[in-house]
Amino acid sequence: MKLKEYITLEWKRRFLSENLLLSKNIDITPLIDFLTSTLVEWIKNRYFYVPTSSEYDDLRRIVRDEVMDFIKYRLNISLHDAISLLTKIFEKKYKDIIEHNLENKGIIFLKSYDQIRALFKSNLRWRILVSIAKIAFSVEEIAKMLRCREEVVRRILSELKQLGIIEEKVGLSKRGRPIKLFKLKANVFIINLRYLNS
Repeated sequence: MKLKEYITLEWKRRFLSENLLLSKNIDITPLIDFLTSTLVEWIKNRYFYVPTSSEYDDLRRIVRDEVMDFIKYRLNISLHDAISLLTKIFEKKYKDIIEHNLENKGIIFLKSYDQIRALFKSNLRWRILVSIAKIAFSVEEIAKMLRCREEVVRRILSELKQLGIIEEKVGLSKRGRPIKLFKLKANVFIINLRYLNS
């Protein structure tokens, strides 16, 4: 379910109207709590990521500030406004943080069929992924281990590098020359079929 659809569903469960009238003296804490918890629940479902308490507090502060800025000049907030606010917060301020935190934990979230296909296109590709999962190897070492041509290994590693799932390091060969070594960035890949390409 896309963020817009999730917000719409939760808004309609919670409120009787698509527009909420606000007065200058009204406490908007319940609205801020609702918007924050809606975004956090969607993130949990989509990314299998549970924000820490400090991340939750930061997100709640961002939501509060955005809502306060929004209602300075208006005395109402609509479902459409809530969708715009939360989408903006997620896309501009939170999405990269989540993906970075997941990557730091050794988890990569696959978002499209093309990424999945690039990972699992062939048996050789799979064997290359398994070989570089724990230890960094050079193209020559991978080709020898898997008994294939170096050009094929280079091509596959290039495609995997474009996906951002392998890292390139510099090491020394047996002769003392610098060589490129390749290692998988993460050992866990999440494919959430409910959110693929959405």
